[in-house]
Amino acid sequence: MQTPVEAAFNGRIELRPGIQEYEVPGFFAAYEDHVDQHAAGNFFGWLLLICGGATVLLSIGILIFGPSEIYYSRYSGMTFWQHMQMRPGIVATVGSALAALGSKLLTEGSLSREQYLLSRYEIVGVDGNAVNAGLQVCYLNESAFSIACSPEDADPQGAA
Repeated sequence: MQTPVEAAFNGRIELRPGIQEYEVPGFFAAYEDHVDQHAAGNFFGWLLLICGGATVLLSIGILIFGPSEIYYSRYSGMTFWQHMQMRPGIVATVGSALAALGSKLLTEGSLSREQYLLSRYEIVGVDGNAVNAGLQVCYLNESAFSIACSPEDADPQGAA
């Protein structure tokens, strides 16, 4: 087994011929910070998803079991509940929007370790050009990755 090659934690990993295992110092701590930052967003995502789902269920209940006629006072106007009974479609739309926003917050920022590495680090090929295609990245342990570049699929940046 080959010894892992140290890669500086400056967003740049230089590939070397014949070596596939690379050690990225500080990656584990950076990725854990990334996960912790998005964990707080997960609470609000779940909260919005649950509130939106409950609102959609409420509007369906209004459509099925709601009154056929709504009586209200001309002087004081309609109450909030009467407005909801009169327009269950708008209530369903608001609930769907809340659920969609909650779902987006839950899925946003959930990067795998490989995706996080590719988005935060520049991978430089043997020839010195940045490689953005043809990479096979596999997470091994805390800060070690197996990175392989297929020469036939590689597309260095700036190539015409």
